[in-house]
Amino acid sequence: MVEKKNFRNIAVKTATSGFDAEMMGGVGEIPSAGAPVRDLPESEKLQAADPNELKPFATRLPVWLIQKMQQHQYWNRESIMDTVINAVEMYLANNSDAEKPLPAAVAAKKKNRKKRIVK
Repeated sequence: MVEKKNFRNIAVKTATSGFDAEMMGGVGEIPSAGAPVRDLPESEKLQAADPNELKPFATRLPVWLIQKMQQHQYWNRESIMDTVINAVEMYLANNSDAEKPLPAAVAAKKKNRKKRIVK
């Protein structure tokens, strides 16, 4: 009789390591020095965090756009992350709405958003 393999442990290790762990956990809640960010008033939270700290962000993009980014990455030797950062910075530089603070109700809703819990 052949023993049935249990792949559950492998899946859990994979899903809780590296980028996936950051996506599932609360990355960036505690700054490198000082008080935990969650204990600071809302207005001071952005000032307390390092503006260059990387925070996981996931989205879906059209296949054609991903292909163009991969081609750009290969031919220009620029990472996709750098390409996306540069493109978004250029876009937001021309959009004054990006400088407006969020309304208090919207900011509170984003703050209280539930995080996924790894089971």
